[in-house]
Amino acid sequence: GLYWISRIESPALNGYLLFHGIVEIFSIVVACAIFMIAWNSRRLLDNHYLLFMGIAFLFVSVLDFVHTLAFKGMAIFPDSGSNPTTQLWIAARYLESLSFLIALFFIKRKVRTELTFTVFTLISGLLLLSIFYWKIFPDCFVEGSGLTVFKKTSEFIISAVILAAIAGLIRSRHSFDRGMLRFLILGLAFKIVSEISFTLYVDLYGIPNLIGHYFKIISFYFFYRAIIQIGLQKPYDLLFRSLKQSEARYRHIIEDQTELICRFSEQGRLTFVNRAFGRFFNQEERDLLGRGVDALFLENDQELLRKQCGSCTLQNPVSTSEFRVTAPGREIRWLQWTCRAIYNPRGDLLEFQAVGKEITLRKQAEEALQKAHAELEKRVAERTKELSQSNILLKQSETELRRLSAKLLKAQESERKLVALELHDGIGQGMSAVKFGVENGLQKMEKGDPAGAGEALKPLIPMIQQTMEDVRRMARNLWPSILDDLGILAALSWFTREYEKIYAPITVERRIELEEKDVPNDLKIILFRIIQEALNNIAKHSHAQQVYLALEKTDEILLTIRDQGRGFEVEKMLSGDSSGRGLGLAGMKERAELSGGRFTIQSRPGEGTVIRASWAV
Repeated sequence: GLYWISRIESPALNGYLLFHGIVEIFSIVVACAIFMIAWNSRRLLDNHYLLFMGIAFLFVSVLDFVHTLAFKGMAIFPDSGSNPTTQLWIAARYLESLSFLIALFFIKRKVRTELTFTVFTLISGLLLLSIFYWKIFPDCFVEGSGLTVFKKTSEFIISAVILAAIAGLIRSRHSFDRGMLRFLILGLAFKIVSEISFTLYVDLYGIPNLIGHYFKIISFYFFYRAIIQIGLQKPYDLLFRSLKQSEARYRHIIEDQTELICRFSEQGRLTFVNRAFGRFFNQEERDLLGRGVDALFLENDQELLRKQCGSCTLQNPVSTSEFRVTAPGREIRWLQWTCRAIYNPRGDLLEFQAVGKEITLRKQAEEALQKAHAELEKRVAERTKELSQSNILLKQSETELRRLSAKLLKAQESERKLVALELHDGIGQGMSAVKFGVENGLQKMEKGDPAGAGEALKPLIPMIQQTMEDVRRMARNLWPSILDDLGILAALSWFTREYEKIYAPITVERRIELEEKDVPNDLKIILFRIIQEALNNIAKHSHAQQVYLALEKTDEILLTIRDQGRGFEVEKMLSGDSSGRGLGLAGMKERAELSGGRFTIQSRPGEGTVIRASWAV
């Protein structure tokens, strides 16, 4: 073909025009053919590089067609000449080279065809308008001078862009068929040589221009071989290369699996087994194909396998069970067998696919675990019996401990009562004797210096009286004798009145809904001490203005003390972080629980405090 084209070229103008027209028409036909193959196979392509270049070649062919019609001597356009045709050439080559570079981004990405067509249409239209209408495209050829600096520089820039596109193709070589990649790179290489040739001519009909067109023919010939010929002779290599690679990759993955993978027909005949399946049964893969899969299982489990396959439906195609198989050497081993039914789009059963995983060791471990569990259950039952007996003894001990603790509290209060009596009868009387003695002394001293002695002894009298009052108050605190005399109800009434006098303006709202006989004698002092401690804590820490005190009987004796004071963190107080108040709370709790009751505290900062204690009667 190159030979006959060279015979057409001659120094005559018409001969070169014919040569130029044939070269350009050849490249246009190849470009349009590439577009048609890419466009009509766009839904099958998994590499959109070809689709992008097909669209690009369509618009490049349009520019080349206009370049052919505008070539000097064609006399189709009124102002055709060397400069417009050279401008069209440069515009087409820029569009073509940049498209080869941009197409690399669509090897792994999808092309939006509508957007791509719109962008190429706008660019091509702007290029044609800038050359023929606006006439703002830089000059590329000046009659009498030859090529402009812009034209020569552009050819080298275009060559550099094509070289970058070649580098990108080499880097992404695994995404292309080897033959296609080789022809694409050769076509781009000859395009670079062609572009460099077009920097050397000074006349459109000169030898460098002729050589450049020869290289353009060779370049498009390789594009033809890369896309059109391979696309027609080996379409699957071109269109489904990634699919074939994925198929080979996943076949390797299946073959390298340690799980047993197989496929078998509806009648149970094996149609595929992987290497692990053959190794497990110590047989060649080809020897297993065509055999019944159920023959590999124990006779008792074969019916279970058939039931498993029968349970697979279109709505629930997967089933998992555990079976025993006969391994080489007649050894019985366990498999976890996951079976999937495969259907065609019409819902007809095609075959089954199964994945087996050996679980022999797990089964042995489960059997050992079951034995150990049974033994453990036996030992736990024996130990539980022992603990039950120990628990009974513990409860008896706890009951005895509570009884002893109650006695201890009673003895403690008795001792306090005795101390109170001694303070009252001993110290009080002694101080009275002192008082009378001092008075007698005053009387005697009056005989000598009545005025001076009297003035000296008189201040002692109120001091002694105050001491006596303190002793009496201390006696009452150690043991409220009113409990013995009048009972718990009277003692609470007296205590709250005294409390309101001492800690005014705090008021105590009382609600007593039981009788004196409802409270056991041993519990009276416990109630009094808890109330005494709680109200003292409120006066010291709560800053409350009112206290609610309730004592009632239902199925049990229930004590409730509530204030609307500052509140506190209960856990922090009971942990002992707050010295005095925490000890008081702990003491109340201990008194209640040691006397057989329950004790709770509810409080939050800013929300007040509620104390509850209850005793069964």
